[in-house]
Amino acid sequence: MADDKVKPLLKEYTDASHLLVPNQWYEIRIRVEKGITTYSVNDEELFRYTLAGSEGDGYFGLRLLQNHVLFTDFKATIL
Repeated sequence: MADDKVKPLLKEYTDASHLLVPNQWYEIRIRVEKGITTYSVNDEELFRYTLAGSEGDGYFGLRLLQNHVLFTDFKATIL
């Protein structure tokens, strides 16, 4: 994929303890609640963003770049 097509990450974790390990399952939790979006992996919060105005309304997407994944037990719940 061309570099000009890839949006920049807000924060990138490149240390060994945060890199994905082949054949290991991860619990990913994305929450939008009370004007705050959080992203956690195995109960470790890696991202927190306070929404402004009407941000947070609309579509949801996962960005996967050059990797192979399997999703199980995917849920979207209104809190």
